[in-house]
Amino acid sequence: MSNVLKLLFALTIVSLIGCLPTGSGTHENASDLPSVSPGGSGGDSNVAPLPDLPDTLEKTKVLYTGQMMGREFVASMLREIFGSSTYVVGAEIAAFDTILRSIEEEPTVYGRACNVYSSFSGLDCGDSLITSSSSSMMPVSTIVRQMNKLTACESIVERTALMKAAAEKIPGGLTGANLSVLDRAKIENLYRLFYRAREPRATEIDAINKFSTELKNGGATTENQWRGVLQIICEQPGWEAV
Repeated sequence: MSNVLKLLFALTIVSLIGCLPTGSGTHENASDLPSVSPGGSGGDSNVAPLPDLPDTLEKTKVLYTGQMMGREFVASMLREIFGSSTYVVGAEIAAFDTILRSIEEEPTVYGRACNVYSSFSGLDCGDSLITSSSSSMMPVSTIVRQMNKLTACESIVERTALMKAAAEKIPGGLTGANLSVLDRAKIENLYRLFYRAREPRATEIDAINKFSTELKNGGATTENQWRGVLQIICEQPGWEAV
C-alpha cells in the first residue's frame, strides 16, 4: 500500500470518527499530495505489507490544517508510547532515535524552533540547529507535516520491538513476549495512549475496530493487525491538535 494511499485511509478514519474539530481548520484536495517513496527505517525483515484498503471504506480527501502542538510534544509523545521498554534496547534504541530525529530536527515542518521558556533570557533560541526564521511558534497542520509524520509512524510500526513497547503499556497487550489478539478494549486503550485530554468516542473506537476486523478477515496476522491499528492511530492529526 503506498504512503499516499495510507494517508488517505488514515484521513478517512478521521472523518468517520469525527476527530476534526468543527469549524476549525480547512480541507485540502488530496490530489495535491506529493508522491513519496516508502520511508522504512530498516525494520523487521519479515514484515508483511499491510493489506489493501477495505472496499467498504471511502478514500476521503480531507486534511485538518488547524493549530497543532510543536515538534517537542510530538517527539516526546512517540518516545513515551513506543520507548521506555525492555524490548527497546541496543539497535532498537538507535533506530528509534533516528526516526524521532526526523521530527525533532524539522522545525520548519513542525514549528516551535526553540523553547523560549526554558531560560529567563531565551538565549537558547540562538542555537543554529533548532532556530529557523521560517518556523512558527504557533504551528498548523500541513500536507508536508502529515506526510512527514506518516513516514515516521510507518517506520515505527515496522519494528516489532517498538509495537511491543506500546503493547506492554495497556492491560493484556502482551501474552508472554508476544502481541496479544487484538479486541475492541485493547484498541480503546491504545487510543488512550495518544489521546490524553478526552475520552474516546464509541464511534471512534468502532471505526478502528472495524478496520482491525477486516484486516483479520483478510488473512492478516495478529502482528499485522497491531501494525495497521497503531499506524492508523499514530497518523491521525487529532492527538497533535491544540
